[in-house]
Amino acid sequence: MALNCLLLVPIWIGAGRLGPQWIALEAVAVAAALALLPGRLWARVAGAALGVAVVAVTVLALGDATARMSLARPLNLYLDMRLVPSVGHLI
Repeated sequence: MALNCLLLVPIWIGAGRLGPQWIALEAVAVAAALALLPGRLWARVAGAALGVAVVAVTVLALGDATARMSLARPLNLYLDMRLVPSVGHLI
């Protein structure tokens, strides 16, 4: 459920409303793949790495959606790094 929401929130923000998409197929595929892994140490490490990757991609997608809404252009990590202190002051 949380993985599904993490993958769909940037799409909903970009659309400005809750869209017709309620289930992310990526979430179903990731959950099925993790369910098939054995309970060994390397499987837990792989699951944790996948979780970190999904959260990082979601944060970048939210940043891109925010940049598109506020700056009317996509996020450019090279040019927009100077805006990070301003975001911290705004928060």
